[in-house]
Amino acid sequence: MKGVPADVKSAAANAARSKGLPAGQYAILNTRSAADPILTFADNRGLREKVWKEFVSRGDNGDGNDTNALVAEIVKLRADRAKLLGFPTHAHWRMVNTMAKEPAKAMD
Repeated sequence: MKGVPADVKSAAANAARSKGLPAGQYAILNTRSAADPILTFADNRGLREKVWKEFVSRGDNGDGNDTNALVAEIVKLRADRAKLLGFPTHAHWRMVNTMAKEPAKAMD
């Protein structure tokens, strides 16, 4: 945790204690507000890499917090809604009230 500000270290130490870890250990919650200071200030490259990999793969790891099925359902519901409203895709529906008006023009 070298290089990490004292308040961030303190929060990580408190998180570790709340998880029943022994004194002197840290737990970095998998939230942007907890990960960003580690990614910004930690001298330890290995720690930064571990925090980054855990952060970007949250919700995509096959455990009880995996959100892949939920994301697939949301994508399907958005497509269904667009079709019901007469649009070919969700993107077409979302773009209709924008300056570009359609996805292809936005991409251009």
